[in-house]
Amino acid sequence: MTPQEAALTALVEALQHRNRLLEERCAQLETENRLLRRKVDLLVKRCFGAKSESLSPDQLELLLTGNEEPPPGKSDASRVASTAGDTLEAAPRDHSPAGPKPARRARLPEHLPIVEEFIDPPEVLADPGAYRRIGEERTERLDYTPGRFFQRHTVRGKYVRKEAADAVPVIAPLTILQDRCIAAPALLAHIIVAKYCDHVPLYRQEQIFKTRHDVQLPRQTMARWLVMAAFWLSGVCREITRAVLEDGYVQIDETAVRYLDPGHGKSRTGYLWAMHRPGGGTVFQWHTSRAAQCLESLIPKGWNGTIQCDGYSAYGAFAKGRQGSISLVSCMAHIRRDIFEAKEEASVRAGWLLRQIQTLYQIERRLREQRAGPALRAAVRASQAA
Repeated sequence: MTPQEAALTALVEALQHRNRLLEERCAQLETENRLLRRKVDLLVKRCFGAKSESLSPDQLELLLTGNEEPPPGKSDASRVASTAGDTLEAAPRDHSPAGPKPARRARLPEHLPIVEEFIDPPEVLADPGAYRRIGEERTERLDYTPGRFFQRHTVRGKYVRKEAADAVPVIAPLTILQDRCIAAPALLAHIIVAKYCDHVPLYRQEQIFKTRHDVQLPRQTMARWLVMAAFWLSGVCREITRAVLEDGYVQIDETAVRYLDPGHGKSRTGYLWAMHRPGGGTVFQWHTSRAAQCLESLIPKGWNGTIQCDGYSAYGAFAKGRQGSISLVSCMAHIRRDIFEAKEEASVRAGWLLRQIQTLYQIERRLREQRAGPALRAAVRASQAA
């Protein structure tokens, strides 16, 4: 081989190697492009698409009749279904057949007290002896009396024994939350409910009290009252927390809430952590982050039990730090969401899995309708859900 031929051969080999690298890079770019397109489609669907994740039986049947090819080494959904002994033809229904129409709701709530107003004609009022009552016409309306302020004067009499007039007088004890506090318990309860249940901030309550009732209550004063009320209610909160944790099974989730941070000129994101006991109470805690350390204040040291949560990594880190004393169980709604989002890419397998979850939901709905107790629930789940 001449030097010129050797040079040309080396050049050809170099070009072939470069072409292979370009082909590999093009395949990689196509894969990345396809993945990015899927992410964009998912983001657009989450922002502008339907929020509901429900599927009718007809939609499930359409998924199950798809022509999806399983990846190499994996069986398709129909083969998995036949192995499990399930039939894809008998589609479970999301809703039971329509029963009798519910009874018509009363026009007015029956539990409300009744205030009767009697009105007689002017002729009868002028000469009542000339008329005899033969019946009545009753008109029912829903009325409302807005809240009102009033002064509550607690009068405690002082007494001395007749035979010991020089002795120290006796007087009934005064039960108030704090000395020189002018707020009665009912007013404190109204402010707390308006702020934390009805989401009416203190400055709006201040304006409402001033414009509607001509009562000046500065929000700084109401803020001090809330601090005082929180101190007196701390024992109730501890008791609720103890009752929530006593069974060894809780559900925990955190919700992002925007809050004002004075001095920074903008709002920040905090988290309201909720811990719930099924059939029991709920405890809320506010934290400025969603780190695993926040769970330390919710779950006391030495607690052993199960936490149901989503797939957020903080729960796994927290359970790992407790050295096996805490077990984590997943939320079926979050598991189903990932499968639901994959139904267009793997319609047959996703449809089969969604049908199994649908069947589990139907079992749980029947148990709720029957008001089943723990023993019956465990038996039905063991025999049907498994």
